[in-house]
Amino acid sequence: MKTGHGRRGSSLPGGERLEAEQQETLGGQGRETSTPLDAATSGRLEVLGGVSRLFIHAAPSLLDLYRARFTGPLPDIRVRNGTVTIQFLHPYARHRSDHTADIALNASIPWQIGVRGGVSDLDADLSGLRLGSLDVGEGANRIELTLPQPDGTHAVGIAGGANTVIVHRPVGVAVRLRVRGGIAAVLLDGRRYTSQGGDTLLETPDDGGAATHYDIAFRGGANSLTVDTR
Repeated sequence: MKTGHGRRGSSLPGGERLEAEQQETLGGQGRETSTPLDAATSGRLEVLGGVSRLFIHAAPSLLDLYRARFTGPLPDIRVRNGTVTIQFLHPYARHRSDHTADIALNASIPWQIGVRGGVSDLDADLSGLRLGSLDVGEGANRIELTLPQPDGTHAVGIAGGANTVIVHRPVGVAVRLRVRGGIAAVLLDGRRYTSQGGDTLLETPDDGGAATHYDIAFRGGANSLTVDTR
């Protein structure tokens, strides 16, 4: 059942106003919001605060800038010049399995993505997305990232504290992995390493001089970190 389709705005200092076209759907599907692409030529997604499960993915057929579906309380959403800021305000949302978010991004423009705050389970399938950079803050329990084909050197930053971190990259794409902090087990393309602290640099054999590769920086502790191809 659709309950609304209009504009929601927030005032900024100086009188500037942020507005987002919002459509909400209630019922078993939760609540859905979206904003038109308009003239945006690039996008930035910032997810702040805690949520139990967060799924981010590219949507090749999406005409809007983004489309998101939420279960549980609707977060605060602001959109300005292609930047989508989603802030979860419920302090215990990450501990509630019924508080989830599914965010689809327009695949026709490049994106920078930042996730900061407590997310119990993060699944970002970014294959098909034009990814500029990705930064995941601390506080997640499980992180699984599927990276797209890069068109140069792309930075991926992951903060520690997670139990399990899995990063998939396309076959044939080189990777440079920088690890700072202790990790019980590091698996890079099936080879096992350990990181007891300090700085560790691991590279795939094809990384030297590769025109396209991922530069992954992992900072902080974890139980396991796996980087492989898919």
